[in-house]
Amino acid sequence: MRLTETLRSAFVRAVIQDVPNDHKTLEAEAHKLIVQDSIDQLPKQLVFATADPKLSVYLNRTNHWFRNSPFSSVYVFSQERTEYTMSEKTAKKVAELSEKAKATRQTISDLQDKLESVAKSCTTRKQLAELLPEFEKYLPADTPAASRSVPAIANLVTDFTKAGWPKSKQLTKGNT
Repeated sequence: MRLTETLRSAFVRAVIQDVPNDHKTLEAEAHKLIVQDSIDQLPKQLVFATADPKLSVYLNRTNHWFRNSPFSSVYVFSQERTEYTMSEKTAKKVAELSEKAKATRQTISDLQDKLESVAKSCTTRKQLAELLPEFEKYLPADTPAASRSVPAIANLVTDFTKAGWPKSKQLTKGNT
């Protein structure tokens, strides 16, 4: 079976999805640290309100954007008319998590590039399976070639003619 670009891409995606990726876990941990840091910066009298969804809507919240980080933004608590500033301790922990996430992304990107180059060097499923037998389970099933045997089409036209094919021919005979 010939490998198309679509089949190659599907193969690479399937393999890459099986590689452990802790980006979401690292991001969730960073978000949790930052939200807790924002709560710790609130006046002590307001801390209880952050845990109660009915009361927390009355507290000021702002969006914290990460700079030079693979993480998405997160809503944090802040004092009115002030921007949230991350504490030094939290910033250090978040930077470590960010570096781990960047390293994970880079590793996966490198693996994907290598696998794509190997897959592009093969024109058939069989070649790729022989080159990377460990990854054969990610390849699409080998489809049998179309049958071109003569017995399957030998009396096809005769059978259609007996059934009245084509319709226009039948109408023409009836009209004359």
